[in-house]
Amino acid sequence: MKTNYKTPIIILEKRRKDIITALKRQQTEALVSEKRMVEMAIKWLKKGEDFDIDPDKSIVKLPPTQTQTACVQYRIVEDFESDKNQSWKEIRIDEKVIRPLPGSLLILE
Repeated sequence: MKTNYKTPIIILEKRRKDIITALKRQQTEALVSEKRMVEMAIKWLKKGEDFDIDPDKSIVKLPPTQTQTACVQYRIVEDFESDKNQSWKEIRIDEKVIRPLPGSLLILE
C-alpha cells in the first residue's frame, strides 16, 4: 500500500501559511524557528513522496570502511547468484556506477 504523504504535507503547508501570517504581525525567534522546522518537515515528506519511501522500512547508515586507505570504497553490485566476483556487475544509474560513501543511508526492503 502506497504511503499517503499528501495529507500531512497539506497540514504542514497550512501551518506554514499561518506562521507567515503571524510573522507579519510580530517576528519572534520562536515563530522563525517553528517556520524553519515546518519547512524542513515538508521537504522530508516530499522526498519520501518522490521516492515512494515506506516510513516503516529500516534505514541504515554505512559505517566507515574497515580498510582506512584513500583507495578503498564501497561498491553496489549485482552478483548474478554467483560467489565469483568476476561474474559480478556494478549497478549503474544514468550510466554512472554507484559508489556510496561511508555515512550514506540505505533503505532496506
